[in-house]
Amino acid sequence: MQTAARRILIAEDAHVIGQVLQRNLEQEGFEVIVAHNGTEALEALDANLFDLVISDFQMPDINGDELCRRIRASERHANVPIAFCTAKAYEFDTEDLITELGISHVFLKPFSIREVLEFAHTTIERACATAS
Repeated sequence: MQTAARRILIAEDAHVIGQVLQRNLEQEGFEVIVAHNGTEALEALDANLFDLVISDFQMPDINGDELCRRIRASERHANVPIAFCTAKAYEFDTEDLITELGISHVFLKPFSIREVLEFAHTTIERACATAS
């Protein structure tokens, strides 16, 4: 029996980073949608269910902080794992952010794509096991 591809939302305004994440995650068998700002991410969340959200922290329009707050306030997506990819991690307390927003992980730019892939597999597998 074939299982459905796990769906990941990437919210990233830097097009090259979004493309790199998308290409590598798709090569690992994930279905990936890339949103280039917070508004596009919210539209994607309205139209789809996701197993993981990976978001930039600093984006135009709606930043990652506000996007995360809206996801957590949504009944439909409140429990989806969220990771931030940011170059701004030194400007805030990462542990407080994880606790306050229910973030699963913060990747510091430049990040290792292998670390992101491992995180995606582990996080989605754990979420699926918990849901079973």
